[in-house]
Amino acid sequence: MVAAAHWRWYGSYLQRRWRALALFALAGAALAAINLPLLVLLHRSLDAALSSKSLVPLGYAAALFLVLRAATAGVTILISRRSAPILRQLGADMRIEIVEALHTRLWQDVASMEDASIQAKLIHDTERVEQMSQRLFNSVLPQLVPLAGYAILAIVLSWQLALLAAVLALALQLAANGAHRMLSRETIRFQHMFDRFHVEIVRVLHMMPTSILLGHERASIRQFSSEARQLADSGARLSWTMVAAAQLQGMTHAVLICALLLAGGAMVLGGTMTPGALFTLLVTLRLASAALGPIIAALPLTIAGDNALSHLYLMRDRGRTLDAETEDTAPDLARLELRDIGFAYGSRSILNGVSLNLVPGQVTAIVAPNGIGKTTLLNIAAGVLHPDQGTANWITTDGQRIDARHCRQQIGAVPQHPRFFHASFRDNILCHRANLGEAALAQAIAQAALVPVIDRHPERLEALVVDGGELLSGGERQRLAIARALVNQPALLVLDEPTNHLDHGALDRILDAILSVNRPPAVLVATHDERMLRRADIVYRLDTERLQICDAADWMAVA
Repeated sequence: MVAAAHWRWYGSYLQRRWRALALFALAGAALAAINLPLLVLLHRSLDAALSSKSLVPLGYAAALFLVLRAATAGVTILISRRSAPILRQLGADMRIEIVEALHTRLWQDVASMEDASIQAKLIHDTERVEQMSQRLFNSVLPQLVPLAGYAILAIVLSWQLALLAAVLALALQLAANGAHRMLSRETIRFQHMFDRFHVEIVRVLHMMPTSILLGHERASIRQFSSEARQLADSGARLSWTMVAAAQLQGMTHAVLICALLLAGGAMVLGGTMTPGALFTLLVTLRLASAALGPIIAALPLTIAGDNALSHLYLMRDRGRTLDAETEDTAPDLARLELRDIGFAYGSRSILNGVSLNLVPGQVTAIVAPNGIGKTTLLNIAAGVLHPDQGTANWITTDGQRIDARHCRQQIGAVPQHPRFFHASFRDNILCHRANLGEAALAQAIAQAALVPVIDRHPERLEALVVDGGELLSGGERQRLAIARALVNQPALLVLDEPTNHLDHGALDRILDAILSVNRPPAVLVATHDERMLRRADIVYRLDTERLQICDAADWMAVA
């Protein structure tokens, strides 16, 4: 069922370009079929040369062959130049769809994904599908028509030898099946080992500062060395298996040619076949073997492509809860209402009957022991988690209700462990949102008290944030994350333990700046920090799956 599904998915991409792909395949077949009239010409020229004892007929045939070969090469290059972008675009479209699917996955799935593993599949598996597509349309399909022509010509020249060739080829192919099965196994094993090696490279590089800091870099190197050697061993097995399969294929061709040469020689001596016909038949079968070569060579790529397609299809087809294409804009000063929220991770209930109103300009704090469900509640408010029970809606002044999942563009969020990428301060704050202007950018930087950090760099906003922000201090990273959350002037600001690494003065300045604008956001914060709790307008304690308003004595006991 799944096997058919991932090939149907692949077929849907081919259908979008079927006219161009069919044209390229037919053009390639036509070019490959040019050999057929040349073989007929060779047969007649050779018989004419033997009867006249002159090389002139063969000279004309050779000249025509060279002219047609040069023309074929030129047209083939032109077709490849036209077809390559189309086939490469297929891979690009596939990558785009998968990244879009990843962006709309269940939030708990996104949080549990390993970047390195996803990266390996997204890069290597799509490249394997592209290679399979290139081989399919540039080499395999164009050879089918010539193969049929070679078979017909061989039957015309001598049906007896053609039948002998077919029977021997089938028997020899059956004998070589074991090598093909081994090649299939080694191809899949190497593909798996290569993906593992890619993941290990990313892990080692990501954890290298930590390994050095903790003094266990030799252990990290040993782990990497183990993966590198296993990949080398798997690659070696695949290499000799491919050589063995190729040599076995060559031996089958040799046995076939020798048998046909002996049988054909007997027919020539018996006067039932001319030397020209025998020579042309052998050349025809040699060309047929050459046409089969790309098809046989495509076998490892097809095995790898099939395995890659199954991985990509499963990665693309997981459950989704978010729709990045139909987001609505939350009206200004809308109120967020969480009503009777229930949520569980499997059989473990986290929230039950939780209700909360978040009002613009008001700071609402959630305090609770670790692992109780604060972050889960924040993610539901941010619209990235959908509750199992209850509703999370924005309420407008005229009473209209909008699902929180459709208002994510109006949310600013600072997670407990913010991520940054190797790019400028500007790019890390805007985070691909090119529609946000310079005024919004400058306001967010000022509100997050990030100006002194940026001013230290001569390049200012264009200075690079390297190594995912590892070279920034904890406070600088926190301010950068807050600026990113504020740049879209959100209706709701969600903060998960935001005061880590921020001194008291910086915390007060940032909160004052956030709440002093004309249209301040509602602020929802999960924290244990007493400084943050004192700044909150209302504090809730999350305990035994429910929220309770608590006074200073209550929250100080928890904090």
